[in-house]
Amino acid sequence: MKKKLLSVMMALILLVSSGLPVRGEIIHYKRYKDFKYIKSDYKSINVRYYIGKNKKVSIPEKIKGLKVRYVYLIRAKSLKKIRLSRYVKDANLSKNRNLRRVTVDKRNKYLCVKNNMILNKKKTKLMSVLGGYETIKIPKCVKRLKNCSFYWSKVKKVIITKNVEVIEAGTFTEARKLHEIVFEGNRIPKIGDYDAIDSYLPEMKFYVKNEKLADDLLKKLEGKTTLTTALIYVGNKLVRVKKIEYDYT
Repeated sequence: MKKKLLSVMMALILLVSSGLPVRGEIIHYKRYKDFKYIKSDYKSINVRYYIGKNKKVSIPEKIKGLKVRYVYLIRAKSLKKIRLSRYVKDANLSKNRNLRRVTVDKRNKYLCVKNNMILNKKKTKLMSVLGGYETIKIPKCVKRLKNCSFYWSKVKKVIITKNVEVIEAGTFTEARKLHEIVFEGNRIPKIGDYDAIDSYLPEMKFYVKNEKLADDLLKKLEGKTTLTTALIYVGNKLVRVKKIEYDYT
């Protein structure tokens, strides 16, 4: 029981540290045109809502003289396309299930876009997917998946390419439809603690290249997922079925 409680607590900590809202958290937002925002460290702006009806929008560079550094959109029902402005350092758009396209100002020193996914400027870290895709293949340049980068997305299948080295804790938090993960490489990435692979489905399918990788994956999943059952395949052959449980002692 202690371990499960610790897992829940750490998941909350990850959400807070990511800048994303925690359920039940009371926040007083301010409004600028069709955006709702909060101040971040009293020096910059964090945009949280788009309440307009346009399908395409650009994030403002500044609001009331403060630079817009963060865009953690909780809700933007109408949006299908968004442009991030020059000062945005971090963004999470994965909860917005209609979003299909993102671009970044060419002057932005922190972020870039590849295959409609937000990456750091070096293209080594996946910062956020868009919520409107059900199948996502990680770009081959990416080495690390950031915590909450799939937060509340509607993704069902994720293809982890061979260069991915780390899946951070909470990467797939609240990705409730996720049921299939494919590992293309010859090794299983390091999997962070506390619900790195989150699922509300009773079981998930994993695809790996051989049985050695299947065993390695099972070891790395123990205590790090909300899954009840992991089904591991090599090709179309089911090679491992494993019940994964928390230690309640």
